[in-house]
Amino acid sequence: MIVITNQTFATNDCGIRIKKCCASCKHKCLTTSQRTCSRHGDEVVEQRHVCPEWEMNPCFEKAGRNLGEVKKKEYLQFVMVRRWTENQNIELGIMEDDDRQTVEELREEFMGNFGSIFIHL
Repeated sequence: MIVITNQTFATNDCGIRIKKCCASCKHKCLTTSQRTCSRHGDEVVEQRHVCPEWEMNPCFEKAGRNLGEVKKKEYLQFVMVRRWTENQNIELGIMEDDDRQTVEELREEFMGNFGSIFIHL
């Protein structure tokens, strides 16, 4: 059995980091009970296995797209920070859970301040 745990990444067309491993490789073969690699014959491999013949599975090449569009990292960070702040304020009793902004409100606020939430490829 091959086991390799060094973590390396590849960047897809949308700038999303994809972990190089058997699970993200286009050569993986799954049976009902084990994972094998078409490049290594019938040799059983662990999920984190990565070899020099790794190639990104086509389904990961467009990861991050939503109907052909990719959201900006700045927008995703904006939403994450806002949600974290709301959670802290709720825990401290400063605001109620019902006072959270909706996704639409967050999107409109970001767009009003910074423009589109999408990267135009």
